[in-house]
Amino acid sequence: MNPSCARFAQCFGLAVMAALLFAGNAHADSARFQQFEYDAAGNIVSVNSTIQTGLPSIDTISPEQVRIGGLVRVVFTGANLLGVEVTSASAQLTIENLQSESAAGRFDLIIAPGIPLGPYDLNFATSFGTATAQIEIIAGDVPTLSVIPGQLAVVVGGAAIAITAQLDTADIFDQTFEVTIEDTAIATLQGSTLAISQGVVSATGSVLLTGVGLGSTNLILQSPSFPLVSVPVYVAEPFDGATEIVSAVVSVTLSIENPVSGSRVAVSDPVGVTLSIDEPAASISAGVSAPVGVVVGAGFVAVTPSSVGVGVTTEVIISGVNLDQVETIRLVPDQPAITFSLPVSSVDGSSLAVDVNVAAGATPGLYSLFADGSYGSILIPKIFEVVP
Repeated sequence: MNPSCARFAQCFGLAVMAALLFAGNAHADSARFQQFEYDAAGNIVSVNSTIQTGLPSIDTISPEQVRIGGLVRVVFTGANLLGVEVTSASAQLTIENLQSESAAGRFDLIIAPGIPLGPYDLNFATSFGTATAQIEIIAGDVPTLSVIPGQLAVVVGGAAIAITAQLDTADIFDQTFEVTIEDTAIATLQGSTLAISQGVVSATGSVLLTGVGLGSTNLILQSPSFPLVSVPVYVAEPFDGATEIVSAVVSVTLSIENPVSGSRVAVSDPVGVTLSIDEPAASISAGVSAPVGVVVGAGFVAVTPSSVGVGVTTEVIISGVNLDQVETIRLVPDQPAITFSLPVSSVDGSSLAVDVNVAAGATPGLYSLFADGSYGSILIPKIFEVVP
């Protein structure tokens, strides 16, 4: 059997179809259906047989009215509906994702934008006959549904966040949204519905979202008379450390008019700050505050040594976090006479080594270092100096 069939899904193989044909020929008033239950590896763990008799019938269909254009989930109830096929005489109505049981079923109905307004017949057929239900296409703009909060981001094992929804304009229908998560190995929900009444824009109540596994998935909101809405959900690792957040380079000049002997000036990185002293009696050194912030991509703590000489090749060690994501190191402003080897990261990403080759014609001075990788380009917030 096909291991891609969903768990508890109804899968009809050649043997099942042969049984159906035989039952239909021998006993015109009954048909046998078989359901196969699979484990995660695709192995059959049970086979359930159901005998269905009589003509199909439809008791309810919801919604009975749908707007022109878009996609809606249609739910129906009745009798003898196992294995039913649903069709429409209109080529502008497309039926997909049909699922049925003995007394109920559902499918997605795609309504073409150019379809004429009015009622349309839907045919529900089995080998015993056909039942008909009617659905009406009406005019009207579909409101835009927004999920609150706008960005669904949680951490693994962290506190749950409450999710609700609202429309940009009130709808002409009552809406009850079934809320589900595509991949429950990534995130789970407590609660399963959000309701928005006709003429109201905000949902009553909320559902709780919890992160259970690293990765991303989608939050799905479905209501019978509303287009399906999918919202991305991001689940990250818990934050258990700190690193520096660096502002853009600024041009600031610090000067000491009458320095006191032994005074110290602490300068925050990055490079782009210049120091000038009228009387060089003061001792000036750069001080770095304790790291703060959240790491996105690589984070940097130290560069050793922080200066290299002209005409020599020096191995420089850069320490920090996630440094295994760094692909290249470069200098700003660019100096063709100064080149960097490909960085070599430690296994845990806490440090990387790079050879800096400074040719004889290189210009001494203060430079900025940038680390490039799949995350983009990040300034290494340490002063880097080329000395004669």
